[in-house]
Order: sequence, then C-alpha cells, then structure tokens
Amino acid sequence: MAYYRYKRGACYIGEETAWGAGSSGLKYLRAKEVTIPPGEDYVEGEDIIIKDAEDVGHVILAPGDVTIKSSLKAAVAEWPGQAPSDNQANLNPLGHLLESGLGGWVAGGYGVTSSSNTTTILRFDPYGDTPTTMGFTVGQLVAVRNAAAENVVGVGRISALDDVAYTVTLGCPLPAAPGNAAIVYGFQNFFTTYPASPKSYEVKFLGEAEDDVRQAKGCVVSSIQIDAPLRGTAEITAVLRSALPTPMDPDTTGGAPDETSQELIYGDTQVISGGLYAYNPSIGLTKLTGSVKIDAGIELLEVAGINGVDPNGVAAYRQGLRKTRVTVTPAYVTAGMWEVFRDPPAAGTMLIGWWGRGCRVFGFCIPCGHLVQVPSLNDQGGVLSTELVFGAMNHADTGDFAADECGDKPFVMGWLAGAIA
Repeated sequence: MAYYRYKRGACYIGEETAWGAGSSGLKYLRAKEVTIPPGEDYVEGEDIIIKDAEDVGHVILAPGDVTIKSSLKAAVAEWPGQAPSDNQANLNPLGHLLESGLGGWVAGGYGVTSSSNTTTILRFDPYGDTPTTMGFTVGQLVAVRNAAAENVVGVGRISALDDVAYTVTLGCPLPAAPGNAAIVYGFQNFFTTYPASPKSYEVKFLGEAEDDVRQAKGCVVSSIQIDAPLRGTAEITAVLRSALPTPMDPDTTGGAPDETSQELIYGDTQVISGGLYAYNPSIGLTKLTGSVKIDAGIELLEVAGINGVDPNGVAAYRQGLRKTRVTVTPAYVTAGMWEVFRDPPAAGTMLIGWWGRGCRVFGFCIPCGHLVQVPSLNDQGGVLSTELVFGAMNHADTGDFAADECGDKPFVMGWLAGAIA
C-alpha cells in the first residue's frame, strides 16, 4: 500500500540579511522534530440579515510559531588547535537559536598555561602573549585540559584578566588544579543581553514529497528549553515566532533532499551528562549529581504593523524581561547546601555545569544564582532527591560575589569550539 512519511525531510536555518528578507546562508540543522505554520488562515464570513444570503469569507496571511527539537550537538569532532572562529557564517546552527534567544555571542580565546596553576588562577608565560591578546574576555566560559588528557579538568567562567601578571582568574574553582602546560580553550559563548531588537532568522524545511517545501521568515526565538537528564543525552527545544511564514505552493519543487544537502561541518557526537557544581564562598565547591533543565525565560513582544501587503503582519519583535530558570535535581544534597537553602547568603551561589566527552563539551553558568522556589523533595526509585530552581541575578564581572553587584552576562552558555574553515 502507498504511504507518505510526513516526518521525513531536512531543516535549515540562517541569519536574515534584513528583517523578513530571508537568509543567504542557510545551514543544515539536524533536528528531531520540526513544525512550521502554514502561513494562511481563513476568516469565515459574517452573518447578515438578508434572508438566504451569506457573507463571503476571506484568506489572511497569519504569523505563527516554528518549533524545533534537536539533540544538543558538540561543535567540534577533535581537539581544536586555536581559538574559536569569530566568523558568524561558521557558527553552529544551534548557536543561531541561542544567539537570537539570549542576545549575545562572542568567540573565546586559546592559550597554554605555564606552571603553578591553582584551581582558580591560570598562569601564562610572561614572555608570550597576554591573556587579552590570546582572545580571552571577562565573562566567557573556558575549558581547561591537562596536556595529553582525554577530557577536560573542568569548565570555568572568567572573572578577571591581568595582562601584567599574565593570569586569568576564574569565578568558580575547578575541581582540581591543572598541571603544567595545560590548554585553555575558549567557548563560543552565548550570553544574556537585552537588545532592543533581536536578530531574525529564516527556517526552511524540505520534506520528502517534491512539493513539501515550507519556509518561515522573520523568525525570532520566543522560547528555549534544554533538558539534560543524568547519564542521558541533552536535548534542546526552541520555539521561534515567525512574522512571515510562506504559504505552501503546490507548484513549488525542491523537496526530497539528498544526502549532500545534509552535510555537517561540525562534530556529530551526542552530548552526554557530565559535571555539575555549585559554589559559594561559605560552603566551597559542591558537586551535584543529577539532571538539569534550563529555561531561558524569554519574553517576546510583538510590534504590529504591515509587512508587504498584509495588514495582519508583524513589523518587528522586541525582547523584554528574561527570567532564566535552571532546575537541578541532585541526589544526596550536603548539609552545607541545606544551609544555603534555609538561609540564602547575600553573596549568591554560582551554578556551573558541563557535558561531553573529550573535546565535545557544552557548558553553562549562572555566576550569581539564587533560589526562586522552596526546594521540593522527591522520591525517585526509593532514593531521596531534591529539586532546586535557580534564577540568575545580574552580576558585575568582578568575581567577589558582593551583594550590591549589578552588571551583564547573568547567564552564559556555549560550546567548546575551534576555528572551522
């Protein structure tokens, strides 16, 4: 019997050249699920008083939501030998979702340390390049790997640079002090900022049928959720609000994409659960074993207006207040952490986590987190665990966790990524 596999196809995403103008650099996005709005709606005619007569309805072009679900992929397949690329065209396709949702993006640095590193201070050769000329920036995430090691020692967030002493200070201690000649890898960092108008993207789907071509322009991310279960694969779900979904045209061909149209220049290994730590000066570094859920908490505001000839269109989107929420479900919570719950310190608690094997590392950090709901006790398979929900306070990049700090980058996440040609 004949059948139609309606869930097969290929999804592409790319930054638009102008609002609603489409993208000239679409990239394949390996998605697990994709839904694109039809772009059309029908308004029924109104009842009128003339007997045996009915008003004619009409078709309108309607904005809608694009939903993309994908496993969280690492950005490289082997250890990079230099700093990440700052070329937007080489950005991991999932990075476009994070950039539109969080607002900021910056490529990190790369360097090799000298001796006498500590868990919080990385030292570089005083006769070489300074940390600034190496490309490091306060607020970004870095991963530290011992020479010839298979995995990173840990992931940290830069709180200070010293180009005189040739040191980089991390806001949260690493689990162990790196050895001599440890390699410090910058991330492709995506961090929370508050732009008046976020970047817009085009999303295109080519289905298996030749006339199954779906296209949505003027897309801005309205929701990002990441679910990283313990010892499982991390998954990202993004919702993009499209101002200009294109109605399907039966005469349009171009579906049934072949394998060459689905090539990736990035590593294809699944990201798996890894390190998760909480840090507060009063309790020190505490390892948490459990799952994590991240909600970027985006508030997207619509500016109504005419797009083309459509009076029902959207002129622009604005991003308002974000309420980032990170839900952690750790088992065996220590007594020190209980004190943080009962009597939250003014200094706040840093929450940092990363996943991945080898160079395939993804990480996130709340530099100044606070509990936003009462901890919930759960009984999972007979083992008591505690659900904690952290919010992200504004935090100046001084690294001292002072109560009166206020600044940017209250939440940052990204991939370990080298330069990709």
